[in-house]
Amino acid sequence: TEFTAPSKDGFGFVLSEDGQHSKKPQALTVKVGDDVEIGANTTIDRGSWRPTVVGDGTKIDNLVQIGHNVQTGRHCIIAAQCGIGGSATLGHHVLIGAQTGIL
Repeated sequence: TEFTAPSKDGFGFVLSEDGQHSKKPQALTVKVGDDVEIGANTTIDRGSWRPTVVGDGTKIDNLVQIGHNVQTGRHCIIAAQCGIGGSATLGHHVLIGAQTGIL
């Protein structure tokens, strides 16, 4: 069964008219599908305009950063030290090698 994981707000800011950065609310959830493995020191940010989703059967290695609003398909493999930038969408059965950055 799918569950909602505890998470932190994402790295999101808006620029005001006077040139100041202010935090953009990241108040949605992280949904983790069935048979998912999440390695040590992996962070998954909450969504701001859509939930962050880790698809069924996905395996995530240690030290991975998954940004806000990211959605992975089913049965993806994400190796150590990858960063997936906010709002990226991965299809099903995607394989990502170590130290890869996706924007």
